[in-house]
Amino acid sequence: MGQNAVFKKVCFHGVLNERTGYGIHGTRFVEALEKYIPVDRNGQEGDVHITLVDVVSIQNIQERLPYPSICYSVWESTEYPAWFIEKLKLFDQLWVPSEWQRACSIAQGIPEEFVKVVPEGVDPDIYKPGKGPYRGADASSSRPFTFLHIGQWQPRKSTLEIIQAYQKAFPLSKDPLGQITRLQLSVDTLFPSDTYKSTEERLAAHGINDPRISVIHFEEREAYIRRLQSA
Repeated sequence: MGQNAVFKKVCFHGVLNERTGYGIHGTRFVEALEKYIPVDRNGQEGDVHITLVDVVSIQNIQERLPYPSICYSVWESTEYPAWFIEKLKLFDQLWVPSEWQRACSIAQGIPEEFVKVVPEGVDPDIYKPGKGPYRGADASSSRPFTFLHIGQWQPRKSTLEIIQAYQKAFPLSKDPLGQITRLQLSVDTLFPSDTYKSTEERLAAHGINDPRISVIHFEEREAYIRRLQSA
């Protein structure tokens, strides 16, 4: 694809939801893209095809989409599984969000010219301090100081270690009523790597009984944004 290529419509392939990382990523990516060019969401029409896919789901792709076809993937390890490398033969480019991931890709044998960096953006209308009670940097003037942890409860995200670090840094014995600090957990997962059915079950299984810790289940987007801005 040359620099002078002109596309009139993009065909996007991927998950669109508000419950998973890739679903949220895909939804926001399409919304931003549609500000500049029409997008056919999970359809067939487009001058260029962009597939936002994780290294597991890519195994379900069995045939090549029309040229030009781009695989956009976010990966957090230094190496891809062998099947991912094999599936890249169905695409014309690999997009990654960082120079680090590009370097890891090239180190694994993917040609330099095949890998392009397309950074992920930050929406300043969302990721900004709100008017909530914890906006101030001085915790003494806005107690209790509330920590917010968001992300599926998974070993690779160190969820348990984050909770344990909070308890170690702020012992319950010094703040039994939660007047100094609190911790909110938005860590429900649709893809558990254990046998538990809820965040509450996981806390109990690990012997965590701390009244300062509250569990936030999946919220509607507006409520989620307000929580982010007030943390």
